Amino acid sequence: MPFTFEVLSIKTRTMNHSTRTLISAAALLMITSLTAQDKTKEGYALTWNNDITVVPDSLTNTTHRLPAYRITVFESNGGDALNLWKDEMKSKSKSVSGSNPTTADVVVLPAVSTLPIKVFANATTDKKAEIGQLIIAYALNDSVGIADMALAETNARAMAVALNKANVQKQIDQYTKTLDKAEGKLEGAQKDLAKNDKALEKAKKAGEKAKKAVLSLNADISKLKSEVTGLESKFGITKDPKDLKPLTKARGKLSKKEGQLAKAMKSENKAYEDVSKYSGKSPDRAKEEAERAETMNAKAAIVESLKKKMETIK
Repeated sequence: MPFTFEVLSIKTRTMNHSTRTLISAAALLMITSLTAQDKTKEGYALTWNNDITVVPDSLTNTTHRLPAYRITVFESNGGDALNLWKDEMKSKSKSVSGSNPTTADVVVLPAVSTLPIKVFANATTDKKAEIGQLIIAYALNDSVGIADMALAETNARAMAVALNKANVQKQIDQYTKTLDKAEGKLEGAQKDLAKNDKALEKAKKAGEKAKKAVLSLNADISKLKSEVTGLESKFGITKDPKDLKPLTKARGKLSKKEGQLAKAMKSENKAYEDVSKYSGKSPDRAKEEAERAETMNAKAAIVESLKKKMETIK
């Protein structure tokens, strides 16, 4: 079946080093709408609207009551807040152990004390407010608090900032993983689309080539048919064996050309089928790529918002 091939302009859609940068630019355009929602589907706030406070409190260590400070880790619970605190204290102490209270022993905090101290922590959860709170006590030993509580208060505030930042960093890490997955899916969609486009272009070129061959062979066959008709007419009159030889040769050429024409038409029809097949797939491939890009942009926008949120915590 003859048909006309359209000229296709193909843009290669492949992921490279600069793709994430380009997509990040698009992602930034989405931050405004995301900020309007103000939360991710998991409930993570996209902006920081909290105040870091340090509230005087007390902590009981066995039978000893120590002066302490209460700090808040937002979007958390007591257990998670305590785990974040343990992680912070591991690099500053000899050991972190126990519960009610949890004790960091031989703690080196130059800003609080020139000598190693003990730091105790208890955790509570306010489910309604979705916050975890820590009561932290700074002591010389199990029963005596440090002398300068102003320094302890300053450290408690610095700890509150650090723990809230660490908590948001966990949110960033979680979404960075989903962003990486989204990037992988987008790369796959881009490769599928590029592969389909390449196959479509190849089919169109094959069809153009076959079409030209069909036209050329039809012209040759038309000439050969005229030639055969003339030779048949001549041989029919002369009955001379010498006139049979060129007739036989011309008939052979005609038969060969007709065979070539059949193959060329078959190739043309096959190309037509391929063009139809890959053209049909193009919209779905393009739609999938667009959807994957949109998903990735949304993930990237969330990561950017969470990073800005973490920078705001002071």
